[in-house]
Amino acid sequence: MKDASDLSLRLTCPGGGKPPGHILIACHPDGGRGYADGMTDVVDSDELLRRIRRARACAAQEERAWRARGDELGRAEPADPGAARDAEVREVAYGVVLRVLDEILTPGRHTARS
Repeated sequence: MKDASDLSLRLTCPGGGKPPGHILIACHPDGGRGYADGMTDVVDSDELLRRIRRARACAAQEERAWRARGDELGRAEPADPGAARDAEVREVAYGVVLRVLDEILTPGRHTARS
């Protein structure tokens, strides 16, 4: 397998291929690179909750950004149909991450989507 930066659907906040006007949020201390070197920090429950909330905010921002990008590409005649499909796939992926984090933060409050 190649380096994680070569993956086509990288679900971390930083990285290339972001929609115009995207604001970078570092989800963790090594967020500028995309992945932490290790998960060796011992954290209490409050810190863990803060980290999950930051990750949720990042996923929500990404979902909105990719939805807007997909809408832009859908209105115009797509010169690159792959870009429109990529925006749609990324929007769905971030939406799934968002729903999972919502369920972690508030268990049982969310209805299942079909």
